[in-house]
Amino acid sequence: LWSAQLCNYKSRDQIQAIKEIASGGQEAVDDAYLALERFQAEGKVVSVGAINSVIQMCGLIDDLDRASQTFEAISGVFGLDPDASSYSAMLEAASRARDWAAVDQILEQVSSAGIRYVGETYRHACQVRLRQRKEQVALELFDQARAANLARGGTYALFICYFMGENQYGVRGRKKPDLARAAALAEEAVDKGLRVRSDIIKRARAAVERISEDVSEFETAAADGLTAATTSTAAAPADEAAAR
Repeated sequence: LWSAQLCNYKSRDQIQAIKEIASGGQEAVDDAYLALERFQAEGKVVSVGAINSVIQMCGLIDDLDRASQTFEAISGVFGLDPDASSYSAMLEAASRARDWAAVDQILEQVSSAGIRYVGETYRHACQVRLRQRKEQVALELFDQARAANLARGGTYALFICYFMGENQYGVRGRKKPDLARAAALAEEAVDKGLRVRSDIIKRARAAVERISEDVSEFETAAADGLTAATTSTAAAPADEAAAR
C-alpha cells in the first residue's frame, strides 16, 4: 500500500494520497516514514520522490521539525541526494510554519547546492516571498521563471489572485490591487496554454472589464461637462449684449 501511494511523486492520485495520509496526523506520517525505512532494510528501492512525499505530509500537519528530520534522512539514512522537489517541500513546510529564518536558510542551501529551480521550486519560492510581503523579490523570481519558461499555471494563479487583492494560496492579497496587471497575466497564461482555474481567469477578465466601463463612464461624464461649460461660455456674451 505504501509503495503504491508514495512512489509516484508526480501523479495527481498520489498527491491526494499524501493529503489522506497526512489527515491521520503525526502517527500516520511516522508510519509512512517507517515504511520507507523498512523498504530499504528489505533491499527495496526507495526513491527521493517517496521521501519528498513524507516531507510534504509533515508540512500539511504543520510539523517543521519532522519535515527537517525527514529531509536530513534523504542523505543521512537513505544515502540519496535531495532534489529540487525536496527543497520545494521544505519551503512549503517552513512557510506554513511562518519560520522565515528557515525559509531564507533553505533558499541559501538551494543556491549553494547548485540546485536548478524547477517550476515547482519557483512557485514555492514566490509564494513564501509574498507571504513575507516581499513583493519585489517575488516578482524578480517570477520574471526569472517566465524567462526560463518554468512559470507554471499555479504560479500565474498565485500572482493573478495577489494583484486582484484576493487572499489565496496562503498569501494575503495586495493592499492596492492592480487589476490591469492581474488581467494581463491571466491572458498571458491563457495564451501559453497553462492550466489556471477558470474561475480565476473569469474574475480577472471581469475586473478589467469593470475598469474599462468605469473609464468610459468617466470620459463620457468629462466630455458632457466640457460641452456644458463651452455652451455656457458661448452663451454669456449674448446674454450680456441683450442686457445692454
